[in-house]
Amino acid sequence: MADNSKKMEWTDEHDLLLMREMMVSDLFQYKKGSPNRGLVWDSIVENLNKTEAPVFTLKDKRSVRDRWSLLKAKFKQKMREEERASGIDIDELSEKESLIEELCQKEDSFLEVASVQKQKENANAIDIRMTALERMGETSKRKSDGQNSDVKFKKPRGSCELVEYLRERSSKEIEIRRAELEVKRNEQEIQNQLSTQAATQQTEVLKMMQQQNLKMMESQALLLQQQQQLSTAFLDIIQRFTTK
Repeated sequence: MADNSKKMEWTDEHDLLLMREMMVSDLFQYKKGSPNRGLVWDSIVENLNKTEAPVFTLKDKRSVRDRWSLLKAKFKQKMREEERASGIDIDELSEKESLIEELCQKEDSFLEVASVQKQKENANAIDIRMTALERMGETSKRKSDGQNSDVKFKKPRGSCELVEYLRERSSKEIEIRRAELEVKRNEQEIQNQLSTQAATQQTEVLKMMQQQNLKMMESQALLLQQQQQLSTAFLDIIQRFTTK
């Protein structure tokens, strides 16, 4: 087929057929500029080019897409002008204008649905982030409550006490490692939850995360202090054995 798309003159008959094809398609169900919407436009072009009367000489989807944008803009401009001129009443719409109005309403309805869906997704993302923060805060509080109590160690007085001391020291070391792993897991979880949020929200939540991690580090420092007490007790035992 010869490339006559640039010379084609659009008439009311061409416009009516274009809009009828648009009406029976699922064009507006897909996001503007998406590959799926592009495929629908391609299908419309293909169907119009098969029409014998009037004849279409369309090269690609850009022709029909631009034509629809022009028709919609002119129609909305006309409606605004008539509303300003008459106050309330407007002239009866032609078949072409009725189709344009219906297509505009169809397009707007899908845009509203997409907007509502996006708001729900944003709300769900915020809920997930806040739940993660609350869970991390509760975990930190439990650890803090369990570790801030005064811990007193009795000095071992024999081999049994030495074994018990070593067992307790090992337990404390494992607890420290678990606390460190939990901090890393919490950081990773928060980072994942924040991947879809705005930069300002990320900054705010990261500050909260840093505060939680600071509390965790304070708890770790307490554990290290307790471990040092155990080490001191161990040295006392060694000295007692060496002096005997």
